[in-house]
Amino acid sequence: MPGGGSSSALNGAIAAALTEMMANLTIGKKNYADAEAMMKQNLHKASDLRMRFIEDIDRDSDAYNLVISAYKLPKETEEEKEYRTGKIQEATKIASLVPMEVAERASGMLGIIAETVKSGNKMQLPMVVWLCWHVAPLFWAHCLTYALT
Repeated sequence: MPGGGSSSALNGAIAAALTEMMANLTIGKKNYADAEAMMKQNLHKASDLRMRFIEDIDRDSDAYNLVISAYKLPKETEEEKEYRTGKIQEATKIASLVPMEVAERASGMLGIIAETVKSGNKMQLPMVVWLCWHVAPLFWAHCLTYALT
């Protein structure tokens, strides 16, 4: 079952894919020859990030399933309650790691996006709007993650 980290990771994957698209639509254009090397680097970085975010969707879902499983443990005896509480705490710690990693990775991606948009093909303005739409939740997730730790 997906959780909030999966949603953030999905937005990260979409933002990375749109960054790749922007870079691809800039590479090879004579008006953007000066930016070609940077676009190729950003294309590679965004592609790697997209794949990591896609993996994070499943990682977050798996981690959340651990939490759900822990809550389903029996709680009739004191021993069962103690064991269950320990498993809930353990699973919750594990489940909090993926969203934190997604937020950190998203924060690192913001510079790549900014460079690509600033130096990229200006004919792709509608894509930039969609890119910003998917980056905003990542920015807020990053801010909240650090505010809560």
